Amino acid sequence: SISDYKKFYESSKLFLQEVESKPHILKEDVSDYIAATSNLILSCGLINRYNEVRRNLSKMLKIKPITKYDELQIHRQYYAFKFNLCNFTGEFEEGLEALKTHMKERKKFGEELFQTTSFYLQYFNIYFGAGDYEKALENLNACLNLPKSIERQDLQSLVRILNLIIHYEMGNTFLLEYLLRSAYRFLRKRNRMFGFEKRVLGFIKESNKSFTNKELKKAFIILKKDFESLSQIPSERAMLQYFDFIAWLESKIEGKSFSEVIKERNKKSF
Repeated sequence: SISDYKKFYESSKLFLQEVESKPHILKEDVSDYIAATSNLILSCGLINRYNEVRRNLSKMLKIKPITKYDELQIHRQYYAFKFNLCNFTGEFEEGLEALKTHMKERKKFGEELFQTTSFYLQYFNIYFGAGDYEKALENLNACLNLPKSIERQDLQSLVRILNLIIHYEMGNTFLLEYLLRSAYRFLRKRNRMFGFEKRVLGFIKESNKSFTNKELKKAFIILKKDFESLSQIPSERAMLQYFDFIAWLESKIEGKSFSEVIKERNKKSF
């Protein structure tokens, strides 16, 4: 809660060790084991220990469920962390393979359990990173069509911003004008707009003008600097974790693929 991720990592390791030291209890109840492993995976991810994330993901798959709910929790936690790992490291092809397996396996639990904003956003990220914009858009639309009773308003706002970005990438210029007006209407009703939302809306609005390549690159550079500043604000940073806007902007500036930018940045962090 106070963002001391190093201590979170250390306490998560101790928690898992404590749970594993009582094998007799694990024969009756593995819920704490699932929770402890999940905490450790999360803590490893927060401090960029991705090799440890992989090792503990393998450990999670080896947990023997006792109940159907255990099996569901293992599946949900494993794939949520697996998709996040692929999104943070730029390994989107690996993410696609994991997504195929997940889609097959989730049927036995009931697909409605995975029809949530958070899962749809993870699917979107995998497909976007792999360059499959049609599938990425399909998952955004599914997210937009969720019943209001289960949607998160902040994430629904984010989805509308991502909707603008995906249509921008697909070159749907005429549709962008309508989507821009729709996004403005939705965000006004909420009576609050994040800084990143304002920046993207402003950029999309300006992009409908006839930019030269030089002017467009300059606009991307300005937008990237704005996002780097916004990422220092806790409330903005929390929302920016759902999609790597800065990597997307850098890919446009450098003329590289989205996945290439993330992979290069990941290598530099080691």
